[in-house]
Amino acid sequence: MTDHACLDHPPHTTPSRAAKARGNVLPLQDRQLDVQRQTIKTLERRLATMTQAAVDNQTIVAQLQSLAQALLAIQNPADIPSQVSCLVQEHFEVPLVRLQWWGEDQAAQRSSAPPDAPGLLALYCGFAEHAPSLSVFADASPMPRSVVLIPLRLAGPEAPVLGVLGLGSTDKDRFAPTLETDFLQHLARLVCAALRRYCSSLTP
Repeated sequence: MTDHACLDHPPHTTPSRAAKARGNVLPLQDRQLDVQRQTIKTLERRLATMTQAAVDNQTIVAQLQSLAQALLAIQNPADIPSQVSCLVQEHFEVPLVRLQWWGEDQAAQRSSAPPDAPGLLALYCGFAEHAPSLSVFADASPMPRSVVLIPLRLAGPEAPVLGVLGLGSTDKDRFAPTLETDFLQHLARLVCAALRRYCSSLTP
């Protein structure tokens, strides 16, 4: 009787296990579940990436706001050029920051502007060996391996370049060519606004 019962009621085996046991392809329902699991994992990774990007953006916005407040707090406009590099380095934790400013004075341009200044027409972010100029880092030791070069203009994108702000790092990937440059454009506007105040103080 026991043997008969075993024949009438074979051990319960799930379809997927049975399929695997027979070496057959998984049933459609199991394949759909696997696809859904992979889709959920992909979405979770994307969500984590987006969340981290949002946190990073909030940090950058806070740094820009803090820098703006520090620049506005400079009481003597004559101190602005010498303070810009220190403040940018402090607020953004950049290893190397340099400011070259030759302004609108023709004599100052001839004595201070680097020979390759005409090539500094657009923001550059990438490897040092491909940079249009490294003269802003002439006194740096060791020389940076990745750099940001921000041309400084006081009257819009078509105005002449009156200086350059350089950010550098010995880490080749710190300022990689793939880095988003939106916040660097905001940084350029802040620095130019401060330098505009400096130039206004020179006008009799």
